[in-house]
Formats: sequence, structure tokens, C-alpha cells
Amino acid sequence: MTNNYYQEIENLFAEWQARQQKEPYEEYLKYGAPEIAKDSFTYDGIIDPPVYAKQDTKYLFISKESNIENEKDQRPFRSDGDNFWLRDVCLQKEKPQKPKPSMFSNRLAMFANAIYSLDFESVNKCHDVLNKVAFMNLNKRGGLSESKRKTIRKYTKKYAGFIKREIDMIEPDIIICCGSDLRHRLGKIGICSPRYTIIEVYHPSYRISDKRHLEKLKAAFDEISAK
Repeated sequence: MTNNYYQEIENLFAEWQARQQKEPYEEYLKYGAPEIAKDSFTYDGIIDPPVYAKQDTKYLFISKESNIENEKDQRPFRSDGDNFWLRDVCLQKEKPQKPKPSMFSNRLAMFANAIYSLDFESVNKCHDVLNKVAFMNLNKRGGLSESKRKTIRKYTKKYAGFIKREIDMIEPDIIICCGSDLRHRLGKIGICSPRYTIIEVYHPSYRISDKRHLEKLKAAFDEISAK
């Protein structure tokens, strides 16, 4: 990442949003959910750039899309210029009015704590560690409680250039795909080895035990170590 990350990501998102807005609504409805506004946009990226820049190994968590189906969801998913949701959760101690941690953010924190401590048995969901990592969604519009494969496939293909530019700005050493099919989807747009080390874990909201989530994460890291 460069010293101008904040400005570069802001410019990228402005261009990305403008491209979404220009997409004909009839075209959008061929693959998107009518419940989701065509101009909706979820913010993401490096949570704390100065801290991230100091990490010897840089990790990027990637998810398919943010669940914005719930009208009570307070995440800033529209084009309003707010910071992205996960960063707001990490600022909870400083700004109590910000969104509360969720199952998703708790599990991301658990993954990050396990990675940095190399302890894949203890469950630690302290969010402080998330300042060291980056996070992004492929589908910036957001989606429903269950991702639609066609929506993710079409959106990723249509906005591949923007997705690749964001990943290039983040410059991760290891990409952690949160959920099935993500690694395959990234490969389709040229995000693959040997340039990137990519592993896959269960989706953080998958309702299984923390132990099983950590076992999956450990197996993925063991696979890297074996190479």
C-alpha cells in the first residue's frame, strides 16, 4: 500500500459507485435482487492503514457481500460517504454510538487472533486485532441473508477491474476467503497463485462451533506451511 491509500481508495470507490449508477436498471435486474438498491455501496478496505503497513505479513479477509436485508441494520451501505461497518465496530470503544459487534465480526476477530498468536485452540474474540488486517466484499451493493450465486458471479465479472484494483491497493500477502466458491470466483478474474497465497475458511456466520471454525483455519495454514 502507498502513503496515499486514503485518497486512492476514496477515488476508486467514487469511480466504482459512478459505474454502478450508470448501469441500466433493466440490466441490473437480470442478476441483482430488486430488494437491493442499484446504487447501494458498502465501504471496506484496510481498517487502520498505519497499523496495517507495519505488519510483516499482511492479511486480507474477503467475503461475498454484506447482508443489508434487515431494515434495522445500521451499517452505512448507501452512498453517504461514511466509513465502513467493520471499522466502525472496531471504534466501538471510542465511539459507543457505533454499530455493535456481530457474529460475523466476532468470528473475524477470532480468526485474526488465532493467526497472530498461532493459537488455533483458544477462542479470543477481542476486536483490537482487526486493526492489523484488511477486509473487503466482492459485491459492493450488498445482498440478502443468503448470497445468490448468480449475483456474485455476474457482479464479480462485471466489476472485476475495480475488485483487482482494490486488492492491488491493499497489497496482501495472504488472502483469506470467507466462505465457499470465493477462491474459485477470484481465480476467474485472475486473483490466484502464484502471485497471491489464498486460503479458504468457513463463512464467519456459519452456525457451527468456534472449535470447528478454528480447525478449518488451522488446516488452511498447515497447508501453506507444507508448501
